[in-house]
Amino acid sequence: MGTSVYAYVLRLRLAQALTAVIDSDADITTIALDAGFASHSHFTRHFRTFFGTPPAELRKIVTAR
Repeated sequence: MGTSVYAYVLRLRLAQALTAVIDSDADITTIALDAGFASHSHFTRHFRTFFGTPPAELRKIVTAR
């Protein structure tokens, strides 16, 4: 409610991808394509907008702990 179908689906895809970025060693491009994004750059742009950091940077932060 209060959001478009596109925004809702985008959030679902980003949530799925977030789990993969944090919990797997899969390549970011593979994660992007598996989550339904057209390319690595398309995924990274939306990921950065939503989470405030690119996926590769978030992975570095999480694995450094």
